[in-house]
Amino acid sequence: MGPVTGAITGPAQVTAGDTFKVSWKGPDNSRNFITVVKKDAREGAYSSSYAYTDPRNNPVNLFAPLEPGDYELRYSTAESYYTIARAALKVVPGKQEPGKVAVTQAPGAKATSGAVELILDASGSMLQKLGATRRIDIAKQTLAKLTSTTIPAGTPFALRVFGREVDSCQTDLDVPVGPLDPAAVGPRIAALNAKNGAKTPIGASLAKSADDLRSVQGEKLIVLITDGEETCGGDPAGEIEKLRKAGIGTRVSIVGFALDEPQLAATFRRWSDLGGGAFFDAKDATGLEKSLTAALRPGFEVLNAQGQVLASGVVGGDPVSVPAGNHSVRIKGRTDAGKPVVVTPKGTASVAL
Repeated sequence: MGPVTGAITGPAQVTAGDTFKVSWKGPDNSRNFITVVKKDAREGAYSSSYAYTDPRNNPVNLFAPLEPGDYELRYSTAESYYTIARAALKVVPGKQEPGKVAVTQAPGAKATSGAVELILDASGSMLQKLGATRRIDIAKQTLAKLTSTTIPAGTPFALRVFGREVDSCQTDLDVPVGPLDPAAVGPRIAALNAKNGAKTPIGASLAKSADDLRSVQGEKLIVLITDGEETCGGDPAGEIEKLRKAGIGTRVSIVGFALDEPQLAATFRRWSDLGGGAFFDAKDATGLEKSLTAALRPGFEVLNAQGQVLASGVVGGDPVSVPAGNHSVRIKGRTDAGKPVVVTPKGTASVAL
């Protein structure tokens, strides 16, 4: 069998922030995608301007980056990130400077709504040290603080852990869903340990989370904390898609901890996009605490008049850059029209959700 081939066709030049059409030819396998990236971007890179290669939507609308320069259109495979085809794209300055959107929490809104399930990777790689402290010990300290001070007591809560048996794909529900009791959960977290030689069943753990939270009504947030890739032959992206289709209000966010591979971070980001959540790249103990705190907040997305997602962020987080114009802002993962927002050149528009 020869190499997989394809073609991608788009304009040679576009204006920053403008929408344009891209067509392609290729295998259209599940979760293959096209995107706009810097000309020198590594394999597997993608931007917020991307689309899956669904033949029913060929050509597709993408939007140009806000920063002028030399870019590429790329047609990439799903998890192996092989670039099937590429085409040069030059982005020239727009007539107006971009602006920003800052999203805050609306008065009376809860910082954490619905149920929360944490899935913790306790496989052998978590025994590695960051400075003088093992990753697993940093994770335990952070989870202890999260469940004692950040997540309100009484919140429907569950904890799943994988990586406890050598050469095993075991995944365990350590804390079944119920009202969070910090005094009861604290000792369970303190007793956690990583096992050298254990595997990483991310897909299987996500699949079981559907049953873990089956009794919960309302929104469900699943947060995966991991430092490694799937090693049990599972399909995490497929399981996330099933979770999203199973019920409105389920979202999946991922916190990558001390990741060594940029492509793995790209994979986790795409998985979290599929899950209606967000990806957080935590490099150290401080980053892990900030990431997990942010992961509990809802994400938001800014859409243009055509319904394209221009940018996404976390409620209460940093403002995001978008083209000047009339847009809308909504909680990520929802399908409502959102709140209208007018973004002026170089200005920052504020929205409360």
